Amino acid sequence: MNCEHVKNHDNLEDILNDVPEFLSKEDWEWLVKEKFLCKEFKEEKFGRPPTVAELVFETYKEGDTIKDDAANERHAKILEIMEANPDFTALEVVEAILGEQKRGHVICFGGGLRPKDLKSSTSTKDATDANLEAQLRRSDEEKEALQQSVIELKGTVSEQAEEMANMKAEMKKLQEMFASSQNRQH
Repeated sequence: MNCEHVKNHDNLEDILNDVPEFLSKEDWEWLVKEKFLCKEFKEEKFGRPPTVAELVFETYKEGDTIKDDAANERHAKILEIMEANPDFTALEVVEAILGEQKRGHVICFGGGLRPKDLKSSTSTKDATDANLEAQLRRSDEEKEALQQSVIELKGTVSEQAEEMANMKAEMKKLQEMFASSQNRQH
């Protein structure tokens, strides 16, 4: 609803007038003002999946802190791993703490996701990295070929400049010979 009815408009009046068919005007107004336009929603806290650290914190928090010592230690360990390895996927963070997730559901992700579902993103990342490395190698090869072409062209230009200087010198001699022969005839 946010994408279809809120982000497509520039001002509050237009947003409030674009009421989805299944909501009353009052419900839509509350949803827009209290949720879609709230600071947390705009900062996309709700627009991205939570990190493993956020999941653990939200699961075990009492008020604004985690009271259980074991959960607090787990949360601290998760934050430490995420800080040391910012490129780790959520599955890699879980596996760093709890070991490899082989079958069944992945801890912290419920029964719907299996390890193979989450690992496919890693293989895609590896494939992307390999493609980028191949492109970089091709770019380096092209750069070397272009640099060699530039060196060859500079050599050709130098040769042509030298030939031009020789031709100018010969032309000057011919002009002088012609001028002197003209002077003798008069």
